[in-house]
Amino acid sequence: MFNFITLTIRDFPIIIFFIVMYIVLSIIPSLQIIAVANFIDKSIAIYNNMETLKSIYIAITLIGCCLIGSFLLNEAISFTRLNIYNKYNVYIQNKILMKRSKLKYPLIEDDKTWNLIAVIEKDPTKNIIDGLDNSLNIISLIIKIIGFIAVISVYIWWTGIAVLLIAVPILYQSYKSGKVEYEAFETAEELERRADYLQEVLSSRECADERKLFQYYTSVDNIWKKKYEEMRYLTYNAFKKFFIQLGISNSLSKILVVIIGLLLIVPLKQKHITVGVYMSLLASSISLFASLTTELALVLESFIKNNLFYNSFNTFMKLEEEIEDINDKTTFNNDMDFHEIIFKNVSFSYPDSDKKILNNLNLAFHSGKKYALVGENGSGKTTIVKILIGLYDSYEGEITIDGIELRNLTKSSLKAFYQVVFQDFYKYEISIRDFLTLGFTEYKTEDIDVDSLLNSALLEVDLYEKVDSLKDGLHTKIGKINEKGIDLSGGEWQRLAIARTLILNRAFTILDEPTAAIDPVSESKLYTLFSEVTKYKSSLIITHRLGAARIADEILVLKNGKIAEKGTHESLVNKRGIYEKMFSVQRSWYYEK
Repeated sequence: MFNFITLTIRDFPIIIFFIVMYIVLSIIPSLQIIAVANFIDKSIAIYNNMETLKSIYIAITLIGCCLIGSFLLNEAISFTRLNIYNKYNVYIQNKILMKRSKLKYPLIEDDKTWNLIAVIEKDPTKNIIDGLDNSLNIISLIIKIIGFIAVISVYIWWTGIAVLLIAVPILYQSYKSGKVEYEAFETAEELERRADYLQEVLSSRECADERKLFQYYTSVDNIWKKKYEEMRYLTYNAFKKFFIQLGISNSLSKILVVIIGLLLIVPLKQKHITVGVYMSLLASSISLFASLTTELALVLESFIKNNLFYNSFNTFMKLEEEIEDINDKTTFNNDMDFHEIIFKNVSFSYPDSDKKILNNLNLAFHSGKKYALVGENGSGKTTIVKILIGLYDSYEGEITIDGIELRNLTKSSLKAFYQVVFQDFYKYEISIRDFLTLGFTEYKTEDIDVDSLLNSALLEVDLYEKVDSLKDGLHTKIGKINEKGIDLSGGEWQRLAIARTLILNRAFTILDEPTAAIDPVSESKLYTLFSEVTKYKSSLIITHRLGAARIADEILVLKNGKIAEKGTHESLVNKRGIYEKMFSVQRSWYYEK
């Protein structure tokens, strides 16, 4: 119950004031019982000419104070809640994004992590504030019940104990009503996420071309309907059970009111309580227990749902982060010259898998040389890249840069050492200038003519004329999210990504299937251009299309997690081994005779 309270107070101490208002508001009904009892007794006394009219003014004033106090506190709570929501929304969204940016890379590739993210990113602020509200509502209901029993006990102690004994089963029944729906909700949540994904496939812009081409709308729509029908069935049964439980609770609450009325007749007849006290307690019991059963069931139902979110949120926030050792003095800078990168007896398996992607791998990269790593899909090419740039460090064996073990280098060192273009790089729909300089803080200075640098890079990848012909030039928005934005072809996006690497002066450039979106002939031309641009630089090209391999000083053929062959294009073709067979299949792509 206190999870959301402690969470929000830790983040926003001002919430303590919000909680105090809730507690004060919960105490007022007990004071109102006394005020109403006094008013009724005074009214009867005036009617019987036993009191003057003036005596009732204080009683009316007390009731008015209770009513006005309740109104003002409710308004203050609503206003404060809105203010907290708006401020907390910025805070919690930023907290989640910061956490995501710090997660260890193996966790990012784990399905369990994405299931957590799917849960917590679905309106996290609403879930947390609703969880806080529900926690406070439960506390408020408990305070109201305790207050009611306390007031009764003041007049006749055994009546309070009797009410408590009867109320506990009713409260438990209400708790069961909320729990029933939660159990179905937990099962339906996963079905809903799958159905939402299918709905995105049916409606998103990204899938529009394939929907039109393959005409799969009907088949996917049927799967989507099936998932929603399963979810609807679970929810329907949950609601049915919920309302049955709620009906039992409501019936018991009405019986409780009758019992309270009967119990209070005894002290009334014995003149231990006044008519005013009897009427006020009876009226309060009707109001309290009639609303209590429904309200408590609904509050508990929401609270248990929110608690599911809290558990996911708490698990997510405890996930392991990348820790940058600020005391580590072993660093590289972006203009560093290195001599060699050595893999010595390196083996690697992905988390939760026994399959060895790399198996006792040995290889070396020397400064100033161009390498091509080729092999079948799934042979481990991209895995080598992920290990090289420090995304995975759970390998066996040793990887060194000039004798320094890769795991002993800081993450910032590795970021300054490498520049990488992945096949599935993200297409940021921003201006061309912002895309090229995104994250490159070394170019955010007045000492460098950034636009000239960018234009040179665009010229290298044969995009300068296209960009220069645009009305806004480098400031043109790309992608269709902007009204005046232009859309690029797959090949143009790839060339733009490669241009981004050219504006840096990193020691080692890695291109991981960077030309998969363009045709083989254009690919061959682009690699030839890239070879000229990086003539005296160190680079590694990962590819299964061998047009790129011909420009490399050394080709490494990966098979079963090991280097099976290595050499120049000509030597490997003449060897008539794995590489030659692969190249023979692709020869016609490059008009090779």
